[in-house]
Amino acid sequence: MSLDGAFLHCAVREMLDKKLIGARVDKIHQPSRDEIIITVRTFGGAEKILLSAESSSARVCLTQTAPENPQQPPMFCMLMRKALGGGRLTGISQDGLERIINFDFECTNEIGDICENRVAAEIMGKYSNIILLTKKDGVWRVIDSIKRVTDDISSVRRILPNIIYELPPREERLCLADENFDCGKIGEYLAPFGEQRIAKALMSVFEGISPIFARECAYRAARDTEARVSELNEDRLEKLAFFLKKSAGYIKDYNGCTMVCEKSGKPKDFCFVPVEQYGAEMTETHFDSPSELIDRFFGERATADRVKQRSGDLLKTIMTIYERISRKIEVQKQELRDCADKERYRLMGDILSANLWRAEKGMSELTAEDYVNGGEITIKLDVRLTPPQNAQKFYSEYKKLDTAEKMLTKFISQ
Repeated sequence: MSLDGAFLHCAVREMLDKKLIGARVDKIHQPSRDEIIITVRTFGGAEKILLSAESSSARVCLTQTAPENPQQPPMFCMLMRKALGGGRLTGISQDGLERIINFDFECTNEIGDICENRVAAEIMGKYSNIILLTKKDGVWRVIDSIKRVTDDISSVRRILPNIIYELPPREERLCLADENFDCGKIGEYLAPFGEQRIAKALMSVFEGISPIFARECAYRAARDTEARVSELNEDRLEKLAFFLKKSAGYIKDYNGCTMVCEKSGKPKDFCFVPVEQYGAEMTETHFDSPSELIDRFFGERATADRVKQRSGDLLKTIMTIYERISRKIEVQKQELRDCADKERYRLMGDILSANLWRAEKGMSELTAEDYVNGGEITIKLDVRLTPPQNAQKFYSEYKKLDTAEKMLTKFISQ
C-alpha cells in the first residue's frame, strides 16, 4: 500500500516531539538508488531520517536500520553532502495532509555565506521523488533530484536543476487534521455522492487518507465496508462523525498506529487508527511509534521482495545451467552415436595393410576382398599419402573414436 498523508503527519509529529529541530547534519548516505539516510545529531544523541522514493515502498520516517552502503557514493549523495553537510535542521513541515514533507536546513555555501536549503520528500507512489532545493531571491529552486523529470516523462511538471520548484497539482478537499473542521457536517459533505460507496466518497471528500482508513470509517458507521452513502441514516451519521473526530485525535497524538498481518505473519496493511474491519481474519499489532511501524512494515516487505528476487535470480541461473548441460549432453550423445563407426575404420586399416602390395601412392581408391563380412569393399584413399600412411590414418581415426567413446560414456553417466 502507499503511505497516506495522515500517517505521514503522525511521523512528522513524532520527529518534532523528538526535538530534531536544531539538530546538525552529521552523515548522509544513499544505500540504494532511491533511498537517502540523513543522520542528524541532537542533544539526546543521533537520529537517522530515512527518505525513500521507491515506487513500491516510498516513505519518510526515523529508522534504526543500518543498511550496507556502496563503497563509492552516488553523485546525488555527494551533492547532498556538499549542500547539507554540517547544516542545522530548522524546520519539518507538511501542508495539510499532502504527501510532501519538507526538511529545511540552514547551511553554509562554498564562500562561507549562510544559505537556506530544503529537502522535499514527495511520497506519491511511482511519482515519488526526493528533491534538493535552495532558496534564491525568495524562490525555491531545484539543485537536483534523485529522479529527474523531463518533458518526455511529464508534460505537467518538470524537475530539473536550476528551475523554479513548483508543487504538484492539488485538489481542493477537506483536511481531517484541520482544527476548524466540523465533523458534524459530514452528512452535508457526503450528500452529493448518493449511491457511491461510503469509502470511495470519503476519499473524494478528504485529502491524505488511505483506502484502509476509508473502509474503516464505513465499517464503524454501518458495520459494512461496502455500505453506500444512501444507507447512512441519522444514527450511522453520528457514529461516522464520532469516529472521524476520534481519528483526528489519533493523527495529533499518533497513539493508534496499527499494523494488520495475515495469519502467516505477513504484513498486509497499516493505519493510524485501530482496525476492526477484518475481524478474526487478520491479526493486529499496535505500535507506539509511527516510524517503528513504517520501518518494520516496509522493512519486512523489502526483505521478502529481496528474497523473492534472489530466489528468482537463483532459479533463472539454475535453469540456464540446466539448459546448457542438457545441450552439452545431447551433443555428447550425438558424438557417441558417431563413435559406432570406429570398427569400420579399423577394418579398412586392416584390409589396406593386407593389400599394401597392390596399392600405390596417388591412387584415390582401392577395391579389395572384405574378409570379415565377405564380398568386396572399396576403400577411399588420400592421393597425397603413401599406402602405409593411409593405413595409419585409418588406425588413428579408430583410436580417436575408441578413446572418445570411453570418455563420452563416462561423462554422460556422471
